[in-house]
Amino acid sequence: MLEPTALLITGGTVVDGLANPPRPATDVLVVGDRIEAVGPGAVDAAARIGEVHRIEATGRTVMPGLIDAHCHITFGEPASNDELFFHREQSTAAMLAAFNVQKLLLAGVTGFLDADCLWNLGPALRDAIEAGIVEGPRMTAGMNALLTAAGGTAGRLIPDVGVAGYAHVVRDRDEMVRTTRQQIKHGADWIKIAISGGIADTHGSISAAPMTDEELKTLIEVAHRIEPAHRQYLHYFRRALAAYGRADQLRAEDKSGKWALKVKHYKVQIQKNDPSYAPDTCDRKLVALLFPEIYAEP
Repeated sequence: MLEPTALLITGGTVVDGLANPPRPATDVLVVGDRIEAVGPGAVDAAARIGEVHRIEATGRTVMPGLIDAHCHITFGEPASNDELFFHREQSTAAMLAAFNVQKLLLAGVTGFLDADCLWNLGPALRDAIEAGIVEGPRMTAGMNALLTAAGGTAGRLIPDVGVAGYAHVVRDRDEMVRTTRQQIKHGADWIKIAISGGIADTHGSISAAPMTDEELKTLIEVAHRIEPAHRQYLHYFRRALAAYGRADQLRAEDKSGKWALKVKHYKVQIQKNDPSYAPDTCDRKLVALLFPEIYAEP
């Protein structure tokens, strides 16, 4: 027997997160992933649905999920940077992270940003959550933090070259570019750059930036060039979805809702005539030749 998809929460004090006063003894009806009713009409709306799962919340607070805007889920509670850099095995870090995201969810956090991580585990953990393999909040994943040998939070534990703990030491502009590209290739949602100095040494200043303005500018430009790439080919992709009947499949498999958000975003940008979404017609004849069902040349 299928579980009811509707949830009625009764009697709780609702905090809506919009700076409105708390609303005591307020009912909330949730159907699927949507809040359908809040207040006096929730019980009547639930009655029209039929089978509804009920939670009595009198004396408790009902509120939207929390967002943790800065987390390091693979770290756990280390005794020191020495533990993170030299004594935390990859398998241990992975199991600890999978355990920690469940605790985060039970604490009421439904979305978090993982700033950087050990062993570049972030994207794999994010994907495991989205696939339902690990239970946890929605996750935005960084990978190793990019920093110089003279910056960051671990002082002399940071090597002069290579990777240790959460740190990927970049020595020059070429290495910065290469590492940024690699992280995007392997699924990083954002690039963590450690630009503060002197946090864990005895002579530096936290306001000193070990990277130059030009190096930072290069890092940002590379990330931004890759992230929005291929927008000009979106019209081919949309035609392919229609031609091969895959649009419904994508919607059905979009358990996290990310695809729906992307679709909503690009439709708005197209309607606004955003030039970055303007079709690149250079390949139109080739596409029409190879895939006439997708884009026939007019």
